Amino acid sequence: MSLKAKQLPARAMACACCGQPAGSWMQWWNQDRGFGICFDCVGWIRGRGATEEFIRDTYGYEGRHWGRQA
Repeated sequence: MSLKAKQLPARAMACACCGQPAGSWMQWWNQDRGFGICFDCVGWIRGRGATEEFIRDTYGYEGRHWGRQA
C-alpha cells in the first residue's frame, strides 16, 4: 500500500523551526517524528525568500501537514 493511499492519523507536532507547538497534523516523511512547522514560521520562511516548492518538499502540504489550526 502506498503512503498516499494510507491515511495516517494526525498527531501533535512541535515546530522544527521555533520549537513551539505546530498543531495536530499528519507526519511529513522529511521531518523527524513529532516535528513539523507552525503557520507563523512558514510566513517567516516565505518572507526570507523560500519558494512554495521548497516549503512543500521540506514540510509537506498546507492543510495536511501544516497550517492554521481552526
